[in-house]
Amino acid sequence: MFGRELWALRRETVARGWLVGCLVATTPLLGIQMLMGVPLALLTRANLLVVLALILTTNPLTAVFYPFAFLVGCRVMGHPASDYNLGHTPVWHAGGSLFVGCALLGVLAGLIGWLLIRWLWRGSVVHQSLRPN
Repeated sequence: MFGRELWALRRETVARGWLVGCLVATTPLLGIQMLMGVPLALLTRANLLVVLALILTTNPLTAVFYPFAFLVGCRVMGHPASDYNLGHTPVWHAGGSLFVGCALLGVLAGLIGWLLIRWLWRGSVVHQSLRPN
């Protein structure tokens, strides 16, 4: 829990932290995201601060996207969204579609962020090395 890679602000660890944080933050398991994020950060040697910051800051935001994630999950799983009446049906009946949609959106956001962090961070390092002293 005290490994350097968990706290270091290096390109690789921050990018991995973003990927893990997005995957966990988009899950509809709001009560246990921290319990999922910390072990995944330890396993992947991702920056723990980035993972926790994403989980904490995105909790209110991800709930807004659950209807869209549900529609994505329905589309991917081949279930018509009209089969579910979320106003009268318990949420867990639509859980499969919601989890699939959240996972897909989390992977997409995580990969985009991972690529951007690696690309932008590399660009700033190359730019600084070219600067005259």
